[in-house]
Amino acid sequence: MLEFSQFLVEDRTDGIVKRYEKALRAWLISSHRLEFPRDEKTHDDTWFHKQSWSVVNGISMHDDPSRNKQYTQWLVGQFLFYHRFQEDREAIKADLEIFDRVKQRMPAEQRDINRYKGYHELRAAIQPYIEVKSEREIEREEIARLKKFIKVIYEGPEGRVYTPLNKDAAILLGRGTRWCTAATNSTNYFHTYDAQGPLYVFITKDGKKWQLHFESFQFMNDQDIGISTNIWVETYHNLWQKFTQHVHLSLTILDRLLQRWPTLFLATTVSPDDLPHLAAIAVKEGRWGDVAKLEKKGWKADPQFKRALAARIDPNIGVSYSEGRLNLIRDYITADFIERAIRDGFEETTVSKWNFKTNYWSFLHSLIHANVPTVSKALSRLPQQMIASLFWKSIVDSVNYHDIAKVLQPFVTDETVREIVSSSRYEGDRFTTIETLIQSGVKVPKELTQIPKMPQIVNALDVTFRNVTDEDWRFGFSSYQKALAQHVFTDGIYYMDIPDKAGVIWGLAHFKSMDTYMGEGYYEKFRQKVIHHINLSMIPYRGKKCVVFTKNSNIALIFMVLGIKVSEIKIYADLIGKAYHAVNDDLSGAKGGAILDATGASVSDIGQLQAKIIDNMILS
Repeated sequence: MLEFSQFLVEDRTDGIVKRYEKALRAWLISSHRLEFPRDEKTHDDTWFHKQSWSVVNGISMHDDPSRNKQYTQWLVGQFLFYHRFQEDREAIKADLEIFDRVKQRMPAEQRDINRYKGYHELRAAIQPYIEVKSEREIEREEIARLKKFIKVIYEGPEGRVYTPLNKDAAILLGRGTRWCTAATNSTNYFHTYDAQGPLYVFITKDGKKWQLHFESFQFMNDQDIGISTNIWVETYHNLWQKFTQHVHLSLTILDRLLQRWPTLFLATTVSPDDLPHLAAIAVKEGRWGDVAKLEKKGWKADPQFKRALAARIDPNIGVSYSEGRLNLIRDYITADFIERAIRDGFEETTVSKWNFKTNYWSFLHSLIHANVPTVSKALSRLPQQMIASLFWKSIVDSVNYHDIAKVLQPFVTDETVREIVSSSRYEGDRFTTIETLIQSGVKVPKELTQIPKMPQIVNALDVTFRNVTDEDWRFGFSSYQKALAQHVFTDGIYYMDIPDKAGVIWGLAHFKSMDTYMGEGYYEKFRQKVIHHINLSMIPYRGKKCVVFTKNSNIALIFMVLGIKVSEIKIYADLIGKAYHAVNDDLSGAKGGAILDATGASVSDIGQLQAKIIDNMILS
C-alpha cells in the first residue's frame, strides 16, 4: 500500500510534466541526453512523457528538501530556464533548506516559493535570516567531522587542547598557522613529529593557537616562532594546569621540563610519587638548582639524605657548589668540616706559608653566601695567623671577597692586625697596609701608627745626583739614551741615585690618616720637609739645561703623590728601549701622564726629542 504522501508526490509530478511538456521536450531534444528514434514519429508522445517524468522525479528526489516536495515545480522551472542550474545546484538546494526552515518568520507575502522568479531573488529574500557562522563554529563542525582522528585532551571554559592522530587532523587543527605539520602546499612533517611523540594543539579562550611537542622541545605560536614559556604560563596558567591534569607526563618529560622550561614545570600538576624520582635524577647529575625547584614543588628530602650529601662535599672544587645545593644541606654542614676545609686550604709558598688556595676561597665564599650557620663557629677556632691571612686578602680583593671580610670582622683582634702589618716586606708597605686597615674600619693599635722622626724620614730619601760616565752608559743605559741626551742637552747629563729607603717616603705619602695619630697639620709639615730636601739636592743644577736619568721611578711617583713640581730639570724615569719608545710602561697611560706632569716633563717634549734623533739619524 502506497502512503498518501507518495500518491500526492506522484500526482504533483504528473501535473508538473503536463505544465512543462513543451519545454521538457525541447530540452530533451537539444541536450541529446537520450537516444531518440527520430525516424519513428509514432512513438514520440509516449517516449517524451516517460523521459520527462523521469527528469522531474529526479529533481524532486534530489533537490527538493521539503517533506511533501512542494518546491519541485519551482525547481523544474529553474532547471529549464536558469542556464547555470547545474553549477549552482548544490547552492540552490542549500538555500531552499534555509528557506524551508525560516519562512514562517518571513512576511506572509514572501513565503510562497513561486513568487521568486529566479534563484538570486530567493537568496536575497533569505539573506537577513541566515545565521553567519564564525570561524570557530566552522572549525568545531569540522572537528566533529574528523572526530575519530582527533583526541580531545580538554574542552572547557579555559580553552581546548587536542592531539591530531593523522595528517588531515593536523592540517585542520593547524588552519591559519604556519606550522609545518599543517602544511598543504609544501612538505607536511606531521608523521616525522608524531613518530617521536604526540603533538598537542592548544586553542586558548581568546582564539589563539599554540603547538607543543615535548620530544623536540618546541612550543610554537601560530607563526611557528618559539614562545616565552614564562609569559605564556602566566597568561594561560589555568589552561596549562587543566592540560597536565588530563595528560600523564612521563618522568623523562617531567625531567626535561624541569631542566628546559622550569616555569612550566612549576605550574605542572605532578604526582607526589614522581618527585623523589626526579630528585634522584637531579642529584645524580649534580643539578642543584633543579633540586631547589623540586623543594618548591613540595619534595622534602629526609635528614639522612641531606647528611649524605653534606658528607660528599669536596672543598677543593668549591666553585661547583651552587647556592641551590648548599641551601639544601645548609643545616647539615658541621663546623668541624668547615674548620678542617679551611686549614686544608692553606699552603706554604716561597712568599708566605699562609697562602689560601683559590678553590677554597670560592668554597668559603659559597658557604657565606648561602648563610651556612656553622661558618662563624668554625672561624672562631682558627689561629690568628690564618684569620690575618684571610682578612687581609678579603679587604685587598674587596670586589670578590667583600662578604668574607664582613664575616671575619668580629674575629679580627689586635694580634690579627699585628700579624698583618708585620708581614709587610718593606717599611713603606707597612704604612700603606695600616692605611688600608684603617679605611676598612679596623681599629689599629696605637703603637703601630707611630711615625719615625722627621730627620730619619728626610735622610731616608738621600737623593744624589752625579755626572753620567761612559761606564754608566755601558752598563746602565742604552746608546739611544746617550745619543738623546747629547743631542739635546748640552749643559749636562746626570744620573739620579735613589736608595731603597725611598719606599718609606712612598708609603708615608699615601698615609693620609697621619694627622689623626700625629696631630693636626703633621702631613703638610712632612710634605714641606720633603720638598725642602729635594730643593737642596737640586741647587747645583739650577739654571742649567740638563737631563736626569734614573733606573728607579720611585722618585717620580713620590713627586706625583706629594704634588711636587720640578721645573728646573727634566726627569725621565726608566728610559729604556728604542728611540720611538721614549716612554716606557711606567710612563704610559694615566699613570705615566701624572708622573710626567709631576716632574715637569711632557709627552710633547719626548716627541720632539724623538723627531730630532730620527731626523739626524743618530740611532745606534
